[in-house]
Amino acid sequence: MQTEGIGLEYFPYNAIILEYYKHSFRVIDTNERTLQSEGISRENFIGKKIDDLVENLTEIGFYKDLLSVYNTGERKDLYLPFYQKNKLTKYHKGTIQRLPNKTLLLAYKDIDNSQDLKLQESLEKFEKISNNSLFGVFMFKETYTYANEAFLKMTGYSFEELQTMRPWELANPSAHKELKKNIQRRLSGEIFLSTYEKVQLHTKDGRDLCIKLSVESVYYEGGYGGIGTVVDISDVIEKKHKLRLLAQALEQTDNMLMISDVNGYITYINDILATTFEYTKEELLGAKTNIFKSGRYENSFYEDLWNTILAGENYHNKIVNKTKSGKFIDVELNITPIYANGKVESFVATSKDITEETSTQKRLHELATKDALTKISNRYAISKYIHEQVISFNRNHSPFALIMFDIDRFKIFNDTYGHYVGDLVLIDVCQEISKNLRPLDRFGRWGGEEFMIMLPDTKEEEALLAAQKIRKLIENISINGNYHVTISAGVCVYRGDETRLELLNRVDKALYEAKESGRNRVVLKKSL
Repeated sequence: MQTEGIGLEYFPYNAIILEYYKHSFRVIDTNERTLQSEGISRENFIGKKIDDLVENLTEIGFYKDLLSVYNTGERKDLYLPFYQKNKLTKYHKGTIQRLPNKTLLLAYKDIDNSQDLKLQESLEKFEKISNNSLFGVFMFKETYTYANEAFLKMTGYSFEELQTMRPWELANPSAHKELKKNIQRRLSGEIFLSTYEKVQLHTKDGRDLCIKLSVESVYYEGGYGGIGTVVDISDVIEKKHKLRLLAQALEQTDNMLMISDVNGYITYINDILATTFEYTKEELLGAKTNIFKSGRYENSFYEDLWNTILAGENYHNKIVNKTKSGKFIDVELNITPIYANGKVESFVATSKDITEETSTQKRLHELATKDALTKISNRYAISKYIHEQVISFNRNHSPFALIMFDIDRFKIFNDTYGHYVGDLVLIDVCQEISKNLRPLDRFGRWGGEEFMIMLPDTKEEEALLAAQKIRKLIENISINGNYHVTISAGVCVYRGDETRLELLNRVDKALYEAKESGRNRVVLKKSL
């Protein structure tokens, strides 16, 4: 049997050739060793899609690994649990590699010793829990043999780099002697627990992190080694007024943490979550997660959330929740499904209170887009609306109009009555006009006493009527019971064959003509 020059029957391992077929992979060749190992006939194996041969293909990440090797050509290690009726019966260990003809070669051996299976299953569960932890987790023998994402991020090293390093080499040299001594004791089989409160961890980029380190001995892969957890306490140590927070941070994450089952019942919460939402732990444990619902979202919002996590996908969003007293809190929420025996068993939700951050962003947005005096849109914001409307016109040909107006002889008014009264006039004029616009209209201060109104879905006749209505409105109001002003306005409807600047130039000339013709006028200008 030959496939691209590879004699599969001479392989010392199980060997399978796969081809990409209809968004999956199917078997096109194998060796006799594989058929005997899997207890299947060639007729029932060749031509079968991998989906039909491997349970929980997506959940265990096997399909993702196959697709990655197929697309990139980069070889991957194969660690594939084999289940029968949801029970792990053996484990495949080997490699996946792409052949020159873009088929995939799976070369593997079976781990079917019961002790090895138990160990492999335990390691699989450990890795899932570890990768959802905010603490650094690592394992070692002579060098590092495992590190979770949090530990890699903390140190700045890749796992490949850690595999070449002695466990004590990440610490400050002053701690090498003690750490090395304890590591050698562990490798010799001595069982003991060590906790270090303020170890200096030296990162790849040259920083020193102050960490809390806990290490204990563990037996695995036929020998002894160690497993450790790391918590970065650098920032807390630097701030003495947060010593109390430090004590809590050593036992739990800085973020709010909640674990719930697949039915939404809360099984664990940390202190910071209970405090933030003004509940006791006893009130929350056993309650449903909808206890935090703010009432600001439709049912479809929560249906999308549950559909996402029940499908085994991570969920990330910024949402509003409600405390026991009814106060609304903005939170940044991450939900991670946790698997057991190939199916979603529970959810870990981490979140942080971003209410102040959200409020600051809203204030900054208002400062950037609102006129400080009149509280309507500023020139930047109304210009942006006009630009977006031009783009919308080019897409769906929806007409829109501009009304540009200013207050007649406003400089004389200011000189006569003072700037304080002038400001009152601007504020009252804007308030009256705002009350008489449609929700979809946009109203902004263009500069000084000049203003711009954008009217979506509006034709010439409608725009002209709207401008006349506004002119008469201002003419008839009494400001502060003592003052009267009038306005002059120019009106234009976007034609589609002009730029935004040409449109603005046209409406500006329309306003100029309204003032030149006697003021308290409206002029519609169809072209330059």
